[in-house]
Amino acid sequence: MASPFFDSFLDELEARTEIADTLKRFIRGIDRKDWALALSTYHDDAIDEHGFFNGRADKFLEIVARNHEHQQHSMHVISNMLIEFTARDRALVETYCLVFQRFGPGAPEVPPTTAGVRKIATARYVDRFEARGGQWRIAHGRWCLAISRVRRWTLRSAFRRISWSNVTGPMISSTRPAR
Repeated sequence: MASPFFDSFLDELEARTEIADTLKRFIRGIDRKDWALALSTYHDDAIDEHGFFNGRADKFLEIVARNHEHQQHSMHVISNMLIEFTARDRALVETYCLVFQRFGPGAPEVPPTTAGVRKIATARYVDRFEARGGQWRIAHGRWCLAISRVRRWTLRSAFRRISWSNVTGPMISSTRPAR
């Protein structure tokens, strides 16, 4: 059964799919440093509140691009997406996110004596989406940090070999590398 804002279940399902795909493109853009892709998920007048920043989405992504110049790895894993339509062309979307990032020498917060920092965070994206001109995009994005952890690592810890001595099980043992 469709919500009162859509003529059919398929119309609503199409809107939900477009919203979910838009968030996935945003995450892909951030993780791959494809700033044009990330920006394409926002409406031109969109606002982003990201803890350290509150303003236009294009300005937010300019700051993120500078902060990620020394980023060596980034993976945002999104889950638990709840989409609540408030009109046929508006939806409130809450999405959980687990973030893994690694920044190398020269990045902010990386002490000169270390090889880099690893950052792990849990957060929620709380976004207002709007459909304009047939495109579902973010009109107002808000990032709510739940937990963040930063771990410094040295070159020695970065290249430590995996110990296979205590890995067991039929699936694992069949893929154990030769010594």
